[in-house]
Amino acid sequence: MLVSAIGADPHSPLRYFKAKGDTEAAIAALYYDSLQIAHPFLIIGERGDSRPVERSAAWLFDRTFGRRFSRFQPSDGKRIAAVMIEKA
Repeated sequence: MLVSAIGADPHSPLRYFKAKGDTEAAIAALYYDSLQIAHPFLIIGERGDSRPVERSAAWLFDRTFGRRFSRFQPSDGKRIAAVMIEKA
């Protein structure tokens, strides 16, 4: 099980998405019997560090688009973990 990001691509010109894509490719190259990759848009919830940009982005996206683009909705970290445990 791996948490990555929407837009992960080893050929991306953007460093974050390239790093996520490189990580996915490296894990896939290990030839596990099974590999499940979660691609959340934005992870929200309680964290040990402060992430004001992510909180602002989640708030702005929710106010601007609401639920019209369900694939790009912020996801609660606890919910992501629960789904991953269920899939495992």
